[in-house]
Amino acid sequence: MNTSQFLEAVRNQDTKELAAAEKKLADDLLTTLSQTSAEFHGDMLHLLGSVTEGNDLEELVSIIHSLEPKQRIQLIALITTGDATDEFMKSLDTNPRLQKAVDIAFAAHIGDLHDLGRSLNDAQECMEREKDEDADTNS
Repeated sequence: MNTSQFLEAVRNQDTKELAAAEKKLADDLLTTLSQTSAEFHGDMLHLLGSVTEGNDLEELVSIIHSLEPKQRIQLIALITTGDATDEFMKSLDTNPRLQKAVDIAFAAHIGDLHDLGRSLNDAQECMEREKDEDADTNS
């Protein structure tokens, strides 16, 4: 089961599919999502789907799951919105696990930005080709 299939099974709470997946990871992820504000569920699922390395996904979920609720909320807010309290930023400076979670999340965001850039470039090239074809047709 690849990451997107796993996350789809989590999204649908498909216990049969999840039973075939990594049980602990599934349990941790479901618990983490249930303890996360509903407004962040979509963002978190998208982010987790963007994490391309399986070990990174497991580590990110493990870190988020192990945090105290207040820190969990602050980490999720930081990696989904970019906002963080001064207190959280201070703890980030001294906590290597939090730093790793942020590194994994931001690497996934960078991958998404690269994908968006490629899509925009492809769209621009397509529009230019159509424009050239229209000009040739009208000539």
